[in-house]
Amino acid sequence: MADLYVRVTPAPLIRTPLVGQFFVRVSGAGTPAPAPPNFLTLGTTPAAAYIDVQFDASVAALTLQAALPAYWTFSGGSTAITATSVVLSAADTVRVYHTEPKGGETYTLTLPLSGLKSATSVPYNGAGTLNFTSVSQAPTAVQAQVIDNKTVRVIFSEAVRPAEALVGSNYSIAPPLTVLSVTQETSNRFVLTTAAQTPSTVYTITVSNVKDLAGNPV
Repeated sequence: MADLYVRVTPAPLIRTPLVGQFFVRVSGAGTPAPAPPNFLTLGTTPAAAYIDVQFDASVAALTLQAALPAYWTFSGGSTAITATSVVLSAADTVRVYHTEPKGGETYTLTLPLSGLKSATSVPYNGAGTLNFTSVSQAPTAVQAQVIDNKTVRVIFSEAVRPAEALVGSNYSIAPPLTVLSVTQETSNRFVLTTAAQTPSTVYTITVSNVKDLAGNPV
């Protein structure tokens, strides 16, 4: 009986590439970029002639638009107001002077787009507008000057509306004395023509229904 020997040669290994698969070697987790620092407003403090805007850091010298009153704009309210000057009133506070508003109304201040940054050069990145309730200074009748026994000059603390200040019924005199007419000398000075005044009598003039140019009443 004869032996039969067969040599078996292994077939070559064929590697089929896998389409769309790839490997990524991660050497270590990356550190996320730090968030940019903020430079924000903390609040506002309105006054009759200005509004203070306080920030959460010291403010650098104002440049570009931030240095110009025209770029600090106001809207709202029944009396339009405009910025007249801008200064740093404290290390962290910008004071915006403005024309007189009508008191107790809601206004919106729009901040400039450039030139406003912190002392560490962080650009302002807070709210673009700030709402506030206006504060006003009411006009007053500060003095009455007797010109003669039939005329008296009334001086107001500021300019008032002629349409109201020229109305005789807006002046009440005690003891009773009739106001015959009113004429205007300047924006805050008006002369009353009255019935004949009694010598050595002290009169009191009460003014009502007269408003300043912003609409604030006496």
